[in-house]
Amino acid sequence: MTELSSIDYIMEDPREAIRLERKIDPQAWMEKYLERFLYPGSEVLSVGCGPGIILRAISALYPEVRATGLDISAKRIEQARERNAGNPHVQFVCADAHDMGLPSAIFDVSIRECCSSTPPRRKKSSKK
Repeated sequence: MTELSSIDYIMEDPREAIRLERKIDPQAWMEKYLERFLYPGSEVLSVGCGPGIILRAISALYPEVRATGLDISAKRIEQARERNAGNPHVQFVCADAHDMGLPSAIFDVSIRECCSSTPPRRKKSSKK
């Protein structure tokens, strides 16, 4: 039997989260890559949402869009919830993208932000 090793997730390091947040202009990113796909009432899924800055930019320009942010890091989800507090159209879920626990076929737009393209490392567990 294989199981996921303990997560050495780079986004758990606050320095990396700060670096990426400073590097990204969420308004420009949203306008360049997403704006043409958004419309009133659309449902957006952000996988690897980190601290939720892209979804905050989407909500500022399109307050009628409903958005779900997903991240494996509880710390980043906590930050995202704080930064988007008071916005009833945005929710954040702490989960693995391989097992989101969300209904299928409900999102009109999905984006992958700060997440790896490689499969997770696995280690063999010893049977007892």
